[in-house]
Amino acid sequence: MKSAILTGSALLGSRTATQAAASELKRLLRVYPHALCVAVDGGLSIWTAARATPSLWVGDGDSCKPAQYKKIAEQMLLPCEKDRSDLAEALQVCADRHIQRVHLIGFEGARVDHDYAVSLECSRIAHRFERLESFSRFWVGAGRDWRGTLKKNQLVSLFSLTGPAHGVTLQGFQYSLQAEALEAGSRGLSNVAQGGECCVSVNEGSIMGILS
Repeated sequence: MKSAILTGSALLGSRTATQAAASELKRLLRVYPHALCVAVDGGLSIWTAARATPSLWVGDGDSCKPAQYKKIAEQMLLPCEKDRSDLAEALQVCADRHIQRVHLIGFEGARVDHDYAVSLECSRIAHRFERLESFSRFWVGAGRDWRGTLKKNQLVSLFSLTGPAHGVTLQGFQYSLQAEALEAGSRGLSNVAQGGECCVSVNEGSIMGILS
């Protein structure tokens, strides 16, 4: 399965958070040594902290200096005035290159509006990937499923952000669904894993999962 690792700039300014993200990046590089390695604008700082080099840089340069990103083998410089975020463009690149598994690092925990935009963009394009996830979130698009091993009583909230999701099936949770519709709202808040393998599948629309 072709994989990609994308790093973002939400952690800029926090040395502790950047170092934690760098540790996660090192772990993923060991697991997926042949992954497409992408720095999204200021997310290059995580690669620097990990003493690693991405193969592709995507951004408009508002949080990364030219002297930094011009050292990267492949660069995609975006206009500052555009309709979609740098992450949206990077995800499109992954989809166009037939990447099947995408891991996000450093895209959460900054501005609320940026955080929400990340969730929406991932929900919009989730159907293009077999797996799209970050440290604490995952997205499932139409015709896809997410499977993972969760601890007993671990909380998982599941939301539809881009309109109603249809044919939603939840297995391995206290509150299960079988090919039902999940509207935008709080119905999926604070579900509980029963312990072991859990599965979330969607026929139409998309679902974002948040792991607690």
